[in-house]
Amino acid sequence: MQQMFPISAEDFPLSERIVLTGGIAHFETSPLSGGSKVDVETLSALPRTRCWGGACDCPVYAFILTPERKIDGPLLAADVLKVLRAANFKSDHIKDLNTASIVYPGYHPMTANDEIHTSNDEQAVFCKESDLERKEGEVDKEFLPSDSLRWHNALRACVRDGHLYYVLLHAKPHKHGDHSFSEWVVLFAVGVSNRTGNLIGAVTYQACHNFCD
Repeated sequence: MQQMFPISAEDFPLSERIVLTGGIAHFETSPLSGGSKVDVETLSALPRTRCWGGACDCPVYAFILTPERKIDGPLLAADVLKVLRAANFKSDHIKDLNTASIVYPGYHPMTANDEIHTSNDEQAVFCKESDLERKEGEVDKEFLPSDSLRWHNALRACVRDGHLYYVLLHAKPHKHGDHSFSEWVVLFAVGVSNRTGNLIGAVTYQACHNFCD
């Protein structure tokens, strides 16, 4: 199966590996089912894009997860971390995960600063409308900011209430000189599909020492 992340299994911040099937990312023990067909078609039609936060041109993959139990009520942040198999979520700045709305906690270096929030304008997976014009002239035409913005808007349109969670998880830190820090972060933008009840969205990664500094 295709290697998606430059992160070893020992350092990966999820308890299960993510793999690709037909260009769609999913957990190894949660293969794409017939009930996911409409989500596959929707996400497969979106343009190629990359992670817009940070210095590395890391690819963004469409992501689908069929939860073990149907998501009928509000999806809480704690539920999202559980279904995403977050192995060791740590944040000194988010106190309540039993909520469906979390403001961006801000950037706090040298602290436990994994993230989960619902602030569309503070996410780092997709280009923001506010910097669309500036970025159009700065990047390779293979990855247009307008395509990234289109991806984000299309995703919000096909999830329940337009509600997305933005998740950032640090890989296991390693010693570098006098400090220990993670070399990579894994990022998600996910919500509940209007049509299937699956958790759908995007997954990508970024170099932490460029992304967080």
